[in-house]
Amino acid sequence: MNEGAPDDVARELMMRVEPLGALKPVNSFIAEGKRVCWFLDMETEGAVSIGKRLSEKGISFLPLSDLPKEEFEGCVIISNEKVHADKPFVRLIPKNLYVGIGCKRGTAEALIEDAFQKALFQARAYEYQVASLASVDAKADEKGLLDFAMHHHLPIHFYKAEELRKSDGRFWFTDFKICRKHDRSGKRMSISSVNGINEGKNASAENEVCKCHGGHCPGIIRVIGIGPGHKEEMTPKAVKALEDSDIIVGYNTYIALVRDLIGDKEVVGNGMRQEVDRCQKAVDLAVEGHKVAVISSGDPGVYGMAGLVLELVEKVDGDKRPSCEIIPGLTAANTAAAALGAPLMHDYAVISLSDLMTPWDLIKRRARLAAEGDFVIAIYNPKSRGRATYLDQIRDIVLEYRKPETPVGIVRKAGRPGMSTTVTTLEKLPEADVDMQSTVIIGNSNTYVADGIMITPRGYKV
Repeated sequence: MNEGAPDDVARELMMRVEPLGALKPVNSFIAEGKRVCWFLDMETEGAVSIGKRLSEKGISFLPLSDLPKEEFEGCVIISNEKVHADKPFVRLIPKNLYVGIGCKRGTAEALIEDAFQKALFQARAYEYQVASLASVDAKADEKGLLDFAMHHHLPIHFYKAEELRKSDGRFWFTDFKICRKHDRSGKRMSISSVNGINEGKNASAENEVCKCHGGHCPGIIRVIGIGPGHKEEMTPKAVKALEDSDIIVGYNTYIALVRDLIGDKEVVGNGMRQEVDRCQKAVDLAVEGHKVAVISSGDPGVYGMAGLVLELVEKVDGDKRPSCEIIPGLTAANTAAAALGAPLMHDYAVISLSDLMTPWDLIKRRARLAAEGDFVIAIYNPKSRGRATYLDQIRDIVLEYRKPETPVGIVRKAGRPGMSTTVTTLEKLPEADVDMQSTVIIGNSNTYVADGIMITPRGYKV
């Protein structure tokens, strides 16, 4: 092992590296024998222990307060706080938050999750800084708490009530009794319920007991819907999931849409028709223990990667299987509908005209049934060079059940720069400019156009 390599040190001491893009130049400086300084923030929880481990590895370090005084080609900074250096640097972020959780009997995992996230927010901390959970031994069989620990891949230690009562920590409280030791400047925190523990004792690294997967803690895959690809059109949960991930996996075009949200994180991208390869890579990385984000435009469960990822995860042995979370996003159909007015106000069907994985005869049958049932029909992948006539064929099928003047909306690049909308009729649809970046919405028998917008009545009396 290269004793001075920050990524190796981070791996051994369970620290997060950021920005990943700076690792290469800093490691190059080390390999070339150039001056690379290590700085340790002495205000960081566990700084003495960290300093001892660095010394054991033969790494000399300086207190962070000396940063402005030193000359160097690059540096490594160990701190929980955001810092900046004028030359290439990487920051190693320790896992030094120990979270104590108390709850009423039968508390749902979702409530614990909500309290946990609120605690992190108020503590100005991140999930990747949490090393361990702790609770009273009476909660050792609490399903919601155990599920929470498993889904976050965090070890949990249970203490006797007498031990917790002896805790000398000082706490501050929210409505959910979320508290953190050492006032707002410390790095240990506890979450207690209203009827639970008033003072929490923080688990120590020596007492950590992994309750997940028999001691092996795989990572997590979050399949994230990025909508059209703009932060303002993504859910806060999706944005946070991207921030909390170590590695981003996705189609290169979609990665480019959220590049400003990815920063210097590791990226695994590839092209069209390589979905299985990149999703398998995501699963493999999660099995290794990484927090992986697989991104899909729109919603991952609508012609996205959610199903494929779940299928691949199920093939992993149970003791190594990572957890998987699906985070919804704004679909192309919804984005296009909003641009057109309100064409999806009643029952609707979504049909893709791509026959790469669905036989064309089956696609036509589904379109016929949707037309016969008077569904509004949203069409994805309507036209390509290899499928130049497919949309016209679908239009002819729908015309067997709809009037020629039935409104049709076309939205190109829905929700993205250069978006355009066209409202036409079923009769004139062949004349419209449609391509693979278009979403086509065919109204039902009651859909009408007013002031250039499409409206499908729900049936309200107005």
